[in-house]
Amino acid sequence: MRRMNFCDKWIRWIDGCLSSASVSVLVNGSPSEEFGLERGIRQGDPLAPFLFLIVAEGLNGLVRRALELGKLVGFQVGTREVVEVAILQFADDTLLIAEATLQNVLTMKCILRHPNRRQPETGNLVATHLDKDEKETFNLEAKDIIRRPREVGGLGVKNWEGFNKALLGKWRWRFLAKSNDMCSKVIWARYGNRAEEGVLDVNPRDSIWWRDLYKECFEPGGEACWFDSGLKHIVGCGNLTRFWKQGWCGETPLKTRFRKLFHLSIQKNKSILEMGEWRNGSWSWSFKWRRSLSLRERNMVDELCNVVNGIPLRRNVMDSWVWKEEQEGRYTVQSAYSLIQAPSWDASDPIFQLVWSSAAPSNVCIFIWKLVQDRLPTRLNLLKRNVIHSAAEACCPLCLQEEESTDHSLVGCPVAAGVWASFYRWMGVSTALPGGCKDHLQQHMILTLNDKQNAVFRVTWYAVAWTIWLYRNNVIFSGRGIQDGSLFEGDQLRAWQWLSGRAKGFNCSIYEWLMQPVLCIESV
Repeated sequence: MRRMNFCDKWIRWIDGCLSSASVSVLVNGSPSEEFGLERGIRQGDPLAPFLFLIVAEGLNGLVRRALELGKLVGFQVGTREVVEVAILQFADDTLLIAEATLQNVLTMKCILRHPNRRQPETGNLVATHLDKDEKETFNLEAKDIIRRPREVGGLGVKNWEGFNKALLGKWRWRFLAKSNDMCSKVIWARYGNRAEEGVLDVNPRDSIWWRDLYKECFEPGGEACWFDSGLKHIVGCGNLTRFWKQGWCGETPLKTRFRKLFHLSIQKNKSILEMGEWRNGSWSWSFKWRRSLSLRERNMVDELCNVVNGIPLRRNVMDSWVWKEEQEGRYTVQSAYSLIQAPSWDASDPIFQLVWSSAAPSNVCIFIWKLVQDRLPTRLNLLKRNVIHSAAEACCPLCLQEEESTDHSLVGCPVAAGVWASFYRWMGVSTALPGGCKDHLQQHMILTLNDKQNAVFRVTWYAVAWTIWLYRNNVIFSGRGIQDGSLFEGDQLRAWQWLSGRAKGFNCSIYEWLMQPVLCIESV
């Protein structure tokens, strides 16, 4: 406020408002003693909007100063009179715009997180340089992993490009399932091919909406193939099926299987119903050719008849379309999205069912997912990603003997192995620890327990792994450790808290859990 030329008296008033605010809490309907606020003013205070404007103006000033110093390069608009845009503000929305450079990323982070420092800090900071050529390839591997369903090792985050295709597919389904409604008629009238009946077309002057829709859902042999793979045509009397151009006798259209006859036909755009007639209760074909046929061509016609007669026509039954991905045969966005994404998914791995079916908190499940994928920020992984640059820095912070990989950190390290040994003694189980975390998790079961009870028992594995990881982080970032016994006690308490709050049928007290953990699990 002083930099914005507010007088000292006004600044003291505002400071008094911020430091003297107090509140009380209703306890059983009675107000408690008032206590002061340590962080600003109360929510809903009429002074808040004015202070927000001051802070927003301060952010604007920091950006302008960064532009003046050349630390930030904004987006330049225009050719003759260039205007540089770096920040746009409207109400409580702020948009920062700049060229895709590492310096701009560091400067923005400095402005937003360290407003009192003149130079951005680069220590412990990993920034990614994005430009027009590289933005499509940024972190593609990570995108592919998180977009997979959970059962195949992903996080189930939607691929918005594929989801948009599935939404657009509703339009084509509407044209097929409701071909006589007004919307379909308008589309056919506007975008139908003038030279060829029954065919939709696109040209550069059409609307962006139609060009995108045609590309994703209608373009023959293009990106619309996904829709055709989920579609099944049910032939009735043949009123809606193009004889030559639609694959009603198998996957391949007849115009492809009998190219010579298709070129000779004068009925290229006719439906099946228009290619013959019903005589005395049976169907009779009536092919028309633009010239007389040779002997070889007549033999091809006989072969064609053998093919088409294999699909019986049903009089007075309209043709219909069925979406194969749904039992009811109706198009749904979810089934279409699964169809689009399915080719890029591997077979499901049973271990991921264990990861997500646990009663542990969601953040712990994500931690276990990272563990199984070897995505934890262990020092060996940080070395691979060039966050740290020497093998000496990749040493395990607990035992200081080996490189800290995921398996070593949670299983192989002597500290971790000691915690696991204490855990199995408490459970009364004799076992040999597998060398890898994934194998260890899959083998963490008791043969005398049923599936539901083993699922509860598996929560204890999550608790031990989570406790070891928290201990490891505490040693690295705080420089403080605890005794192995206290570490194991924390694991016992954590597992009991999770099971008490999340596992159905688990009603044991903390004393019962500490004394007889297996009996508590068997009671579920």
